[in-house]
Amino acid sequence: LIPVSWGAVPRSNIFRVPIMIRSLDRAGMMGEIGSAIASENINISDIVLDTESGYAQFIVVVEIDTYATLSRVLTKIEALEGVIEAHRSENLNSIEVGLREAL
Repeated sequence: LIPVSWGAVPRSNIFRVPIMIRSLDRAGMMGEIGSAIASENINISDIVLDTESGYAQFIVVVEIDTYATLSRVLTKIEALEGVIEAHRSENLNSIEVGLREAL
């Protein structure tokens, strides 16, 4: 037999992916989104949240290893009560600029 070790995914195989989520603005929504992401063992590196007129928009930057993982977490988020839409956002650079300006 040959000894085998199943280690963690190397950091070089992790991609920072921005996800845009629109939902109803209700108590517990942010926690439920965080739980859906954590259930896939995904790290959240940044969050921007804005609310207006009973709606919320989240930009959540997650660290993803594969497209399949991203697809699973988006499906879980979209299934949450009150979520209107969740999808990959196109431009991480403009999100990072917004994050720096918000600090």
